[in-house]
Amino acid sequence: MNEEKINGFSGDERLQSGIQLREGYDSEFWIGELKVSCAMDNVTLTDNYVSGKQSKGNGFEISFDSDRMYLKFDFDKFWSLSKINSSRSITDELNRVLLDIGIVVEDWSRFLIEQASFNRKIELNRSELAYFRNLLHYFRFRNAATFDPEGSYSIHNNAFRYVFTSIATDSNPILHIKLEILDGLHLKEMLKPDLDFYDLTVEDARQILNLHLRKFRKVCASLIVDTGWYVISEYAHYLRDLKADSLIKNLELQQSLIPEFNGMDFESFFKQNFGVSFQNTKTAVSNWLKLTELIKDDLQVMEKFISRTGSTYGELLQKFEVYSLEARKLF
Repeated sequence: MNEEKINGFSGDERLQSGIQLREGYDSEFWIGELKVSCAMDNVTLTDNYVSGKQSKGNGFEISFDSDRMYLKFDFDKFWSLSKINSSRSITDELNRVLLDIGIVVEDWSRFLIEQASFNRKIELNRSELAYFRNLLHYFRFRNAATFDPEGSYSIHNNAFRYVFTSIATDSNPILHIKLEILDGLHLKEMLKPDLDFYDLTVEDARQILNLHLRKFRKVCASLIVDTGWYVISEYAHYLRDLKADSLIKNLELQQSLIPEFNGMDFESFFKQNFGVSFQNTKTAVSNWLKLTELIKDDLQVMEKFISRTGSTYGELLQKFEVYSLEARKLF
């Protein structure tokens, strides 16, 4: 594939400032880099076209294969330009830059979205950031996350990727969350049928971000708290009333009710039916019951600790979601 990079940009300007709330929402979030494509019969290369020619402003990356043209650009930047030039649309701004390098697009509605990124900035206190970094360290320890020299953690799924980067500030640190949708079909499933890329809205971005942040929260919950602790929690009220001696005596009663069976003594009967020695099993179970009675208070304290840890992370990760101001009033 032939590639031509024309004044590429990444939207870093947003990452150099503090939180700028989006109107009507409780957060700063935006649509980042978009990659779209169309068939070559939808494109005309004029006499002014020169391979590798630089645009004078607001560049992007163009690539070709034998059948299609691929265009990668910063959606947020072109959306902002269209708002400044209120008489222009995003496609007007794209046309202006493409014409400057000798490319004419016949019909923008024929473009398909190949990839997209959605971004969110959130201010955390230093304690919250330390908690989250510990979680990312654990993902990395399990080989579920990678860490790059620039200080970003990436967690990859086949269809999408999360990238988390902390940004130092004079006050509280800022966490930049980047969701990269790597599969156009995955993105299409979340959008209205036949939605064109230039009609994407901030509300589309909010819903896509929240959907994937909830998925991330569920993954984290399963890592932080083993499901076995939920079993212990469900039976905690039984453990509070556990009396080992009473249960052992009841076990001995069961034994006495079957003195023999078809001429066999009880031990032989038990071993034939269950494959193990009754006395050995009784000793093991009795020891377990006595130990459980001794440590039941400790188990309950540990269960409360683990539950609180899960809640702490759950509340932190829920803060990552984006809400409209109207929805926030309901909290």
